[in-house]
Amino acid sequence: MRAFSVRHADSQHLKVDDLMSILGCDKSTVVRAALWYGLNEICKDVNADREKTIEKVAIANLKAR
Repeated sequence: MRAFSVRHADSQHLKVDDLMSILGCDKSTVVRAALWYGLNEICKDVNADREKTIEKVAIANLKAR
């Protein structure tokens, strides 16, 4: 596997830490699952409406900062 070199906001780290505690798994498991779920949802959306998906991704990016 290769690592993504992406920085995340403190709020994202806190959410991951909370999920680790609730689910009883490690950080890599939570982040991989979140990325997988998110990418699958984006793929579904882009097949339905590309322009709307571009907007949704841009908004989600701003919210994640």
